[in-house]
Amino acid sequence: MTGKTFRISELADALGTTARTIRHYEAEGLIRPNRSGGVRLYTERDRKRLLAILKGVRVGFSLATLRELLGVRDLKSDASTTQLTHALALFEDRIADLQRQKSDIESLLTDLHETKSSIELALAGKGHRMPSLGARPKLIGYGLQPGDE
Repeated sequence: MTGKTFRISELADALGTTARTIRHYEAEGLIRPNRSGGVRLYTERDRKRLLAILKGVRVGFSLATLRELLGVRDLKSDASTTQLTHALALFEDRIADLQRQKSDIESLLTDLHETKSSIELALAGKGHRMPSLGARPKLIGYGLQPGDE
């Protein structure tokens, strides 16, 4: 074997994951390290593949979908138009899902901030000191500002 190799603990540390996670992806057939005397040895190609798996999981792809995408990736220029079109559709669907989630989160954050501001205004109207501000807030415009004391 030529080139740099990594033991499982080195690879886990380098990628910010655990050896258990790497063994799981190996058991799922997503990576296949070489072995030397019972020790797993990962190549640079394995490192890049595992990085792609970790990114894919992070954005929400299932392991089955990742298996498909990695298959297309492995084929590179030999992948058929159908395979590439299918992979593109998977990415487009995931992007659309994440965009919807982002919009939902932004809406929820707006609601939470508005409700929080209403509570702060109610407390300020009762003369309550805002612990997070350290001073009695003044009502200024649409928000609260720390008061001068």
